[in-house]
Amino acid sequence: MIDVRQYTTSKFLIKIKKQVEKYWPDARLNVRSLRLNSTKIRVYFNQEGFVEIFYAQKSAKFSFALILKQERVFGIDNSRGWHIHPLDNPGKHEPIEEPDLNLCFKFIHETIDKLSLH
Repeated sequence: MIDVRQYTTSKFLIKIKKQVEKYWPDARLNVRSLRLNSTKIRVYFNQEGFVEIFYAQKSAKFSFALILKQERVFGIDNSRGWHIHPLDNPGKHEPIEEPDLNLCFKFIHETIDKLSLH
């Protein structure tokens, strides 16, 4: 489970960096916004795309989006309950059990593998 309220944005960023090092050791991490209660991070894994991560401590919002050519092709978030936006239909919401942070990264990593983007 991701208990986003337990992390300050700085602690959350440390957790993200560890996951990025595990799944994409050569990726470039760009912190686009780091505020007291929220952060936006982009993980550039190659020239073709990136993963955008959003975290808001107060509202407990969390999202991952795999972006290719300026469009979300896969995602995981907890807006209106935990769900994925599947690769074959990224506009769809498929409910899932609340994942932990590692599982979110694993889902994204597997999707990148399916697309042969690494």
